[in-house]
Order: sequence, then C-alpha cells, then structure tokens
Amino acid sequence: MVKNPNPVNPDYPFLILGIRNKGNSPSNDYTVLATANESGIIGTISKVESSNLDIQLNYSIKPISTGGFGISGDILANGQINFLDNSLNVTGGWRPDATNVSFINDFIEVPNAQRIIWIGRNSNNEAIIGRGDISTGIPDWTYKISSGSSTITNFHRIIETNGHYYVTMSINLSGSTTFAVAKLQGNATSLTLLWIKNIIDGESAFTGANLTENTITNGLIFTDGRIGNPSGFGQMDGFIANTNYDLLSCATNDITSSFQLVSVSIAPSSFLVNTSADPIPNPNSMPGLILPYNEANICGIPPYDIPKSLFPIDTVEYAFGDSIEFQWQALKDYNSTYNLKILQIKQGEIPPNELPETGLFFERSGIIGTNFIYNNLLPPFDTSGLFKYVWSLETDELVNGSIVKRRSNSMDTFSAKTNNVDYKCAS
Repeated sequence: MVKNPNPVNPDYPFLILGIRNKGNSPSNDYTVLATANESGIIGTISKVESSNLDIQLNYSIKPISTGGFGISGDILANGQINFLDNSLNVTGGWRPDATNVSFINDFIEVPNAQRIIWIGRNSNNEAIIGRGDISTGIPDWTYKISSGSSTITNFHRIIETNGHYYVTMSINLSGSTTFAVAKLQGNATSLTLLWIKNIIDGESAFTGANLTENTITNGLIFTDGRIGNPSGFGQMDGFIANTNYDLLSCATNDITSSFQLVSVSIAPSSFLVNTSADPIPNPNSMPGLILPYNEANICGIPPYDIPKSLFPIDTVEYAFGDSIEFQWQALKDYNSTYNLKILQIKQGEIPPNELPETGLFFERSGIIGTNFIYNNLLPPFDTSGLFKYVWSLETDELVNGSIVKRRSNSMDTFSAKTNNVDYKCAS
C-alpha cells in the first residue's frame, strides 16, 4: 500500500496492490489496484491483466518522479517492473534477463539520477540486487549475494536512508528460515556490503518482512514473526519492531563473514506494455478493522538496557540566560553514572548514526541521576533557526575492572527558539 501524493479522487488517496485469480484459469492471476480512504473503505478497483499470461506484479508499488507509480513482481516467472500514470494506465516497463532474474520484489528510485535500484532472485534462488536506467533497464551494476554455508531464500524490501541501503530477507540457517537485514552502500559504479545480521528467533516468512524508516527516533521499523514464544504470546504472532539503524537494541547474530557480493552480467529486455488498467465493476466496500495488540520484547533479549530520553525534544523555548533541564528514564538495575553528548548541526542536515568522539558542542560525563541542568554558564544554544542539536546518552559499565562505555541506541533532536516574553515597564 502507498499514499498517492496527487490522487485523482482526494477522498481515496491510498493505493492497495494485490492479485486476483482469474475465474477461468486457476493458474493465471491478474494484478489488482484498489483505491481506499483512511478508514479502509475501498473506492475503486482496477486490474492489469492479459488473456494468456500469469501477471503477478503485486510485490511492490512506489511513487516515481514522473508523477506516476512503479509496480514490481513477475510475469510467468520473469522479473518485471511496470510503470503507470496517475490514472493507473500502464505506460511501459522493463525486465532484466529472465535467466538471471525470476522476479523483482521491491525497488527504490535514486533521486535526481533517473535510476532504479531493485532487488529480486534468480532461477538458482540466489538474491540479486541491481541498479539500472529507470526508462530502459540498462544496468549500471548487478550483484548476487552468495554464500557457501547459508542460503538467502528471499528478498523482501529495500529502503535508502543516510546514504545506505537496507534490505530485509529470509535466510536458511542450519535448516531453519530466519529473518535478516543487510546494510549496503553504493554509487553509480559499485556496491559494498557493510553487514548482514539475522534476528535471533525471527521468522520473516510469516509477515513478509516489511521495512521503513522511523524519522522520529532516527531508526528503523520492521515487521517480524516469531519462531519462539515470548511471554504471553503465541508462536504464530506477528510483530512490529522499532530499533536503530544498526539494530543495536535487538538480539542479533552478525553473519556478514558468511556472505559476499559477486558481480553478475544482466541483459535488460525493455518493452512497452499495451495493456491498461481496466476497472472491475461493482467493487466491494471493506470497512477498516483494527486488531488488538500487545507489547513485547520483539527483538529478542537486547544485549543491554537503553536509556530513554524524555526532554528536550522538537522545539524548546530558550533565551540567553535560561536553563534547560535534560531528562531521561533510569536504567533498570544500573547504579553508575551517565554521560551527556550534544552535537550542533545545520537545519536540514541529517543527524549521524551515532555522535562522534570529537567536535561536539557539549559533553559532560559522570552525571548522577536522571537529569542534568544546562545552565547559563554553559555555551548558549543558537536561536536563529540556522542550527539544531542532537543529544544522546552513554552509560558506563565495569568489565574486568575497566570502564566500558555503552551508547544509547536512539538520539533526540531539538531546536532552540527565543522566548516570546512581554516585558512591561513599571510606572
């Protein structure tokens, strides 16, 4: 599902992608696009079909810079991306070499580059990631992620944030399918694998392993199933997990050493699709249904507790001479001190994944308790609107007699603005 930034009918701004079986041929399906409102009520349903093809372009739908959408999947086990205009008419598409790509699970558009990065699988069940021209599919590069000891059985989703690509996948480890995330970095000519981590007791096949960025906490949100049974939950429960960009709040195994990127040759097969999206008569109304949920430790047992910041967040009224009280929640069973770090960055600048050791706006160690008064004797915060501030906490732990610093997995950002105080003169 995706929200249309310029819907034909503003009352139904959401597009839902799926497939529907043809009544006259159980083996053939067609792709379905439904519009919906925020309550889940269906407005219209359209279809993309052919008289003799099994069209399952139902893996992903994304807005693209042309003002329309791309949809990905496969046609007769040939990975393919089709393009639609804002009225859901199919305008074209392309597929990589069918021998090497049996389907395309997901894709992202590279901003201002007329390029698409896509993920899929070849006929040998090897995970494939490629970058190509958005119009023709001509590749800049294509790699497979291979291993001698583990098998990537399925790619699910790809997102880009902070110059990195994150891909969710299913991996067969010792006979069991588990959920994993890969972090990669690429440019116009090459791709680098930074790490692959599997979630302990995770099961991606249950939920499809969706992935998105959490811009509020500067981290990732993903869906996950569960092989084990967390307290109070059943084995077949699905989860929504919130963590940081490197999964530090989750129990993971770093399995990067078992995998490698191998460049492969892919020949595109560009074509123009003549089939349009035809309306299905008499669409059914489907009222939304909100299911009950409970909270659990969805990442497994975290490697350590994380201090949670409470204030300041977002915008803080501040004038020269004021004090600001930084506040956070106490860690369970933690009796040592906290270290506060503050970094000044420009408005619009993306915060780093973690704060540096040098170049900070302010740092204070040895804080006792769960607050710190930033008083008027310390460097004043900027109130011009040109800068904002990122802050995080570190905790200390004694390991074999030495102090080990443990960083917070989340960072909070705030901006300072001048207090709007009316001063009156005494008469």
